[in-house]
Amino acid sequence: PVSGTLEVRTAPERAGFLTVASSVETPARGGGALGFALPILTRGEGARLGAQHSLGGLSASPTKRTNVLLVETTGVEPTRVRVTLRGPSGAALGSSLLDVPRYGLRQLNSAPESLGGGDSVEGASLDVEVVEGGGAVAAIATVIDRANDDASALASRPVASPAVATAGVQALSFLGTTIRSVVPSLVGGFPTFPGSGRPETFATRLGFVSLSAAPATFVLSYRDLESGETVTRTVDVPGRSTVEYEDAVVELFGLAAGSRSQGPLFVDSTPNGLLFCEVYSATPEGQLGDALPVVSVPGTALTGQDSVTPLFADGLEQSTAPGTGTRSNLILNEVNGREAR
Repeated sequence: PVSGTLEVRTAPERAGFLTVASSVETPARGGGALGFALPILTRGEGARLGAQHSLGGLSASPTKRTNVLLVETTGVEPTRVRVTLRGPSGAALGSSLLDVPRYGLRQLNSAPESLGGGDSVEGASLDVEVVEGGGAVAAIATVIDRANDDASALASRPVASPAVATAGVQALSFLGTTIRSVVPSLVGGFPTFPGSGRPETFATRLGFVSLSAAPATFVLSYRDLESGETVTRTVDVPGRSTVEYEDAVVELFGLAAGSRSQGPLFVDSTPNGLLFCEVYSATPEGQLGDALPVVSVPGTALTGQDSVTPLFADGLEQSTAPGTGTRSNLILNEVNGREAR
């Protein structure tokens, strides 16, 4: 068995022509493969002295386990971090001091259990704080189904400063510091195995986390492409807490259970808010699915009139035999409310 980090370098003048993608795959018991996309980290990304990172979506249960990867991304020197596990209410469940080698990796298997959270906790979050060293340490959580080993991965992000985190969405919008993002598509009610006669359908799990002691507010606008309607909701999350919706299309946006729904979700939030998303299907063989990216607006994953930048999607595959192999769906989102070609 082999595991570790891989560094990819290129000349600065060629950086705009390089794209990097990574995925982990394992053969499925019944044929085919299970896998997940692994987040790509840039050099220097992660928590530093005085600048904390956090991530949400950790879980430990009879059906799920969570591993956490801690990665030093600068190569400057070994760095010591304190990792603190918090339950959905924000209460600290346990912590540990860990040394991460320069350009190195530390893996916490079954992280909620090893950090003192026990084997039954949902909606947990993890704080990563550098206490010694000049490096940067990022965290990635892989949430793994115990039945079939299918997984999804989530990466940590910076925590807002206390002064910014305590301001509300309206005040921050006036100041121009509201965080705007888009989830490419929520999904609900579509069959997992089209044409097979099996009853399983896809659902979307949404998680909302406050990364500081201040409450976090999320103003949501879901554009359902099946009905043509737009549904708005506001989610308020107490300080350091997590709120999850297992079937967001039904539980949060009020659509009828089993009805087909898909479309983009636009989000305005306070800077201390963290959103994560997973499209999944629960089957007798275990859960299938993966995390969907939450795209910042503006951001490097966008192109338009003000920034005509080519975008690349790597690894698209399409099998020529129905019912076997791999197929790829491509989602394009317009994020400014204007038509685009």
